[in-house]
Amino acid sequence: IGDEKTLKIQFLSNLEVDRFPPLNAKIAPPEPTQLQVIPGVVTTRLPFFDEFMPTGIDWDPDGNLWITSLKGRVWKAVDTDQDGLEDQLSIGVHELAAPYGIRAEKEYVDVVNKYALLRMFDRDSDGYFEKVQTVAAGWGHTADYHDWTVGPVSDGKGGYFITTACQQDDRSKAAAHLRGQVLHLVPRKPTKTNPYLFEVMTYTEGHRFPMGLARNNAGHLYVSDNQGNYNPYNEINHIVQGKHFGFINKLERTGDQRPPLTPPAIDMPHPWTRSVNGICFLETPSVARDLEDRDIFGRFEGHMVGCEYDTRRLIRMSFQKVGNTMQGAAYPFTLDQPKEGEPLLGPLAVAVSPAGALYVASIRDSGWGGANNIGTLAKMDFASAELPAGIAEVRANAKGFEILFTTVVDAQRASELENYSVQSATRVSTTSYGGGDLDRRTDRITSVVVAEDRMSVQLNLEALREGFVYDVKIRNLTERDSIFFPAEAYYTLRTIPAE
Repeated sequence: IGDEKTLKIQFLSNLEVDRFPPLNAKIAPPEPTQLQVIPGVVTTRLPFFDEFMPTGIDWDPDGNLWITSLKGRVWKAVDTDQDGLEDQLSIGVHELAAPYGIRAEKEYVDVVNKYALLRMFDRDSDGYFEKVQTVAAGWGHTADYHDWTVGPVSDGKGGYFITTACQQDDRSKAAAHLRGQVLHLVPRKPTKTNPYLFEVMTYTEGHRFPMGLARNNAGHLYVSDNQGNYNPYNEINHIVQGKHFGFINKLERTGDQRPPLTPPAIDMPHPWTRSVNGICFLETPSVARDLEDRDIFGRFEGHMVGCEYDTRRLIRMSFQKVGNTMQGAAYPFTLDQPKEGEPLLGPLAVAVSPAGALYVASIRDSGWGGANNIGTLAKMDFASAELPAGIAEVRANAKGFEILFTTVVDAQRASELENYSVQSATRVSTTSYGGGDLDRRTDRITSVVVAEDRMSVQLNLEALREGFVYDVKIRNLTERDSIFFPAEAYYTLRTIPAE
């Protein structure tokens, strides 16, 4: 044995050594990113991974931010370093059916998904919901991707409003029940045979894809709708109980018979807008007003903001009541092609925080935009905004339009007719998809009168036509060709105001 020799063999291979990821590995989140999408307004994309697809935003009474995701999750966002930017997400529940809105209270959160309104309780505050209760249900639904349910929006009396997308495919009557409607969820006392906390009642009908729902401080309810069959424009509808807004579900179509059409408050030209979704009002919360001692949104206070998914921007709307008719104008609110950096990803939902910041939830979806199911959240600070000159609001009168500006304009430029262009056109609701312009014309401007304070002008037109959308475009009216934004507006003239 002592004479035995040892043979050593060295084995070489070009295969890599097995690698195992370390346990509890942490990947650094992205940094906050500044977006140059609104001149004069600081906009920050929050430092979240893009795995979530936000569809709804709300804050609980303690100021915590809650978010629903198209991927079926409910997230809570926290500002861990107290720098004013939420930077950490935690999941409270997942695997819901396309949740599309949230209402956060101190003891629970209410989340609407395609089949029901769910009330979720986290009684021990550990970040997980121990109890999920169905508090309202009964509308039809299928596995169809488009069977969204949107809301909930408070009715101011303890109930909610929600919306359901239309029925335009082949399905049973049960699955088509209450589709294409604004539904009122009215509080009720539960019983053994019906434990739900809300009764589901039809409020309005005839909606195609009502993806945005908002109620302002004055109690007016509005819903957005998308262009398509029966809808030649993208629409903002002023909701009045019992009205029908034109779309007819497939199972309800009977020959040429159509219910009376309630025209939209605002028709937005297509393809200038292609898919207006979530909406909210720019109304300064009481806490923010007490802190700033002013209306944060300035000349835009009380206006509506809508999410234009396809063109990756926000649209602003103002309303004017003429007699019993609500009508108004639409304006670009963010840039779809900023000079520097990226635009918004694909706005889907928008909301004003208790501190007065505007939050914008964006997604890009594989089935609705050909992307890879990602999302972002951006915060816009209007408290420190310095808006450039531009159109603040267009209002109709008997002689034409009054145009209000965000700041003073150059008197000489503002007085020159060649710096203004006005065209008008209309479209007709048909069973076909969309529809082209009818009776388009360039409207003759007879005179322009500049206000003494240079904050507005009066455009007098040769004639006005009811039922037409007026495209108003303005050249740069600043003295030194500084930024002038927005420079275009689209006014829906339902009723000509009296003298």
